[in-house]
Amino acid sequence: MKKLFFSRALATLLAVAMMVPFQAVAAVKSPAQVLPKDTIIYMDLNLQELPGDLGNTLINLLNTQLGSSDVLPARKIMLEMISGKRIYLAMSGNALSMEELALVIPATQDQWTRFLAAEPKPIKKMSGVHEYYLESDSPSSDTATYLDGYFIVTSSGEDYMKKILQGYDKGEFLSTSSAYSNTAAKLTSGNFFTLFGDITKLLDGVKQELSSELGKESAQSILDIYSSFKEFAYGFGTFDKGVKFEGIVTKGPTSNKFSTTPFLPTLYKKAPAKNPLLYYEGYNLKQITDVWSDLVKSLSAEFSFDATGALSDALGFDLEKNLLTHLSKGFSVTIDPSTTEVPYITLMADVKGNEQTVQASVKKIIDVLGGNIDPLQITVTNDGVLLLSNDEKILTKYGTGIDGTDFGMAVSNPQTTGLVFVDLQKTATVVKQTIESEYKTYPVNNRKYFNLENILSRINVISKPWSRLVMTGYDDGTSASSTVKVFVAPSVYAADYWQDAYGAYEEIEKSYARYASSLQGFDDVPAGVWYSDSLQDLKVEGIIKGYENYGMLAFRPGQNVTRAEFLAMLYRGVYGEPDYLEKSNSNFEYMNFMSKWADEGDGAYAGSNFFKDLESDHWAFSIVTSAAKKKLIKGYGNHEFRPNQTINRAEAVAMAYRFYEYNNDLEIFVDLPFRDGKEFPDVAKDAWYAAPTDAAYRLGIVDGNDSGKFEPGRSLNRAEAAQMIHNLLRGKF
Repeated sequence: MKKLFFSRALATLLAVAMMVPFQAVAAVKSPAQVLPKDTIIYMDLNLQELPGDLGNTLINLLNTQLGSSDVLPARKIMLEMISGKRIYLAMSGNALSMEELALVIPATQDQWTRFLAAEPKPIKKMSGVHEYYLESDSPSSDTATYLDGYFIVTSSGEDYMKKILQGYDKGEFLSTSSAYSNTAAKLTSGNFFTLFGDITKLLDGVKQELSSELGKESAQSILDIYSSFKEFAYGFGTFDKGVKFEGIVTKGPTSNKFSTTPFLPTLYKKAPAKNPLLYYEGYNLKQITDVWSDLVKSLSAEFSFDATGALSDALGFDLEKNLLTHLSKGFSVTIDPSTTEVPYITLMADVKGNEQTVQASVKKIIDVLGGNIDPLQITVTNDGVLLLSNDEKILTKYGTGIDGTDFGMAVSNPQTTGLVFVDLQKTATVVKQTIESEYKTYPVNNRKYFNLENILSRINVISKPWSRLVMTGYDDGTSASSTVKVFVAPSVYAADYWQDAYGAYEEIEKSYARYASSLQGFDDVPAGVWYSDSLQDLKVEGIIKGYENYGMLAFRPGQNVTRAEFLAMLYRGVYGEPDYLEKSNSNFEYMNFMSKWADEGDGAYAGSNFFKDLESDHWAFSIVTSAAKKKLIKGYGNHEFRPNQTINRAEAVAMAYRFYEYNNDLEIFVDLPFRDGKEFPDVAKDAWYAAPTDAAYRLGIVDGNDSGKFEPGRSLNRAEAAQMIHNLLRGKF
């Protein structure tokens, strides 16, 4: 029996959701008023709240990729339920085993009734007055019910379903949990994604696994850290100028070890840049160093190195007493572009009331360093601020001040624990300047593999809608929270932007990969050999990869090429490496084919894209399958491809010419030269490979040997294969 419930691939289920128009659902209660009180993870995905038309676009895109016209009736009804664009997920028990997992979807009574009618043979069970249905009589059978306007499906048997229904009857559900209500309720409404987690219960579930993996002492050290907190809640939503993220962590009884010291930000008014690249202001530098020091020691009982003491010995004074103790007020970091490759970085710390002590400590540090710390500048200002900067003009820029409008409540809320400001447009400009500067250091012969103008334009595509980022943190004594706001233009919500941005990112990655590849040659290819330049081009483009062994890279030019290897070179050259989606689709189709083969035997191969001698775990499976789909290869009459068989020159030319013939409108092929034909004495006019050999010769893809023969039956070696493919793809280079 095919699975129709939860384990029938949740990702696919969500992907094909919007197959029918949206309809109102009957749910009145929230899932938090249905799910068990001991739920440790609770997720709410509300696609209706996504900005712009992203909800519909996302569903339609996934539906196009993964949808199918032959979806089974029961699953179609589940997809109809999901068309409401609201999906909930709950997890109880051990979070690592995921044995208690439930998918919750708003649904109507009619949808539930039709679902049961479409399900082949559901097994009816009862829990009190509630009915639920098992997919099969297997102990791990998926289980579904309809409760208060929700379709609920659980995985791994019926025990979790019983817990849900029994807890519901007792009035013990998630909304009655103080852990949930006290934490999740602090999130603002209107988020398109929210997540609640009970840290205490999560730790109970992972304690045993951690102990077995790390040992009891190390495991307990980690548990002690996280047990300082009780629950967390996250939320993603939108505001009038962009996207926001909220995070809340409720504190536990031992959290004082990691407690913060709230402060009122003031240093931003004295920052040495009006519009910095990045600005951070924090609460207590001394406490941060203490917490990290304690953390390292708790994780490693053997760690006994006293870094502060060692520095004190080296400097000749008590670093803790004379400097670190006075860094317990606000501190900040400002990063601003400079005229050099290194940006200006300035650390400021409030040491008011301790100026003389700190100034004396600074002088001792400078003396120990020999009195010359150029280009660093270290000083204490008249108004009690310690300055450490690599900007030689820091004293003239100090006091410029940043406009704190974007900081919101942080500048007036005494519970503030930190704030961050990032100018995303200026960041993009600095990135481009850095790349341009880096490009000038590249060897001239290798620059052709790095398209600088293309890279800079791609960065513009990615950065165009993004303006700035602001993050603030607070601590009210019982919980710590943070809010991140990213200011963006509305165009960032368009699907076209994300497609273009992802394409730009891929192009940038490819260009860097090409350049990096150009720096390493094959260790068994002599410089200046007849095929070396062609080989370098193919290697840089990822068409030929070679063999790695202990840091050495070999090409093995004299080794004969197999049919799979030659096809892989051709396919990568024309289409590129199959992407994740192509590979996933090939594997999915292969699974369906194997089901068909179980019924029809070898007859299933007729008209298929699969071969008897090529299973899905073969390294070239996705390339061979994709090439077969495009009708670029046919294999042999007995449904074999023979991937590991050596390819001869006749087969190679026929395969290469077929790639040209089927794709001759591509830009890389339009300017191929065309020359007069040539008769090879060892190529009969009626040979099956005569026509492609003649056409390939005219296009300059292949030549004969020194004696004028073609040698159709001779095996092709890797050097010859590389040159042949380079000839075919010369327009690419």
